Amino acid sequence: MLDLDETLIHYDEYMNIFRTRPFCYPFLTDLAPHYEIVIFTAAEERYANFIIDKLDTGGDLIKDRLFRQHLTRTGYRMFIKDLERLDRPLNRCLIIDNLSENFEK
Repeated sequence: MLDLDETLIHYDEYMNIFRTRPFCYPFLTDLAPHYEIVIFTAAEERYANFIIDKLDTGGDLIKDRLFRQHLTRTGYRMFIKDLERLDRPLNRCLIIDNLSENFEK
């Protein structure tokens, strides 16, 4: 499971552009044949799909997508990524995210 913002890309809101992290494309293309890549982001679906579609132009790298509507609200503007939403055995999952707080309850 991969996070999107600040993990695979950085969005510059002032310039209204996103930049991929160094080696993002080789990372995805090297992993895809061996692992099921799932993006789990706190971003809204429309924004995230736009970026994911740019990262995975052939549609064969990223197998599943989870967005803000799949998060669990824990307070005002506070959400966590509920790993049960992955619907996969967690002992077989690798999580790459820039914020550990995304998973704390």
